Amino acid sequence: MTKNGHFKTGVGIALGASSAVYMMTAIPAYVITAGVTTYLTSSLPDNMEIKWWSRGVRHSLIEHRTMTHWLPLWVVAVMLVGHALWTGQAIITPIIDVALFGMFCGGLGHVLMDMMTPMGVPVGLNPFRRKSLRVFRSGSAFIESLAACGTLVVGLGVWLYALGFASL
Repeated sequence: MTKNGHFKTGVGIALGASSAVYMMTAIPAYVITAGVTTYLTSSLPDNMEIKWWSRGVRHSLIEHRTMTHWLPLWVVAVMLVGHALWTGQAIITPIIDVALFGMFCGGLGHVLMDMMTPMGVPVGLNPFRRKSLRVFRSGSAFIESLAACGTLVVGLGVWLYALGFASL
């Protein structure tokens, strides 16, 4: 998926992450922080590769879609910080934990979107062996917009659930 595609899908992922924070804390500043952080970090796994171009050739310190796209890493990070927010046991401080939760949700959303492309992402114990769901090829503005609509629908669903959750 392209950087623009990740930012398009980042809107829906940010809505879902901010909804989760709403369910865990119900503090407006935390909800906004989570949403903004998630959106801004929706291309984080690619940025972590530390890439540069030389004579028209792409180079990177970390090979593309290896350790920075390792699904178990992002899942565990979201779960750890999410658990800390849910239980009220801050890892660092509550607002920093919310920002970390948003950052990890942005990274997880990125990896899940890349998992649908033919190149895939590492999902098992080996961060250098990729698996793919082969749902779509990246690069098409139409396909990326369709994926963005899908994440937006899921994000809205989580938001509506959060609103119902809050009224219990």
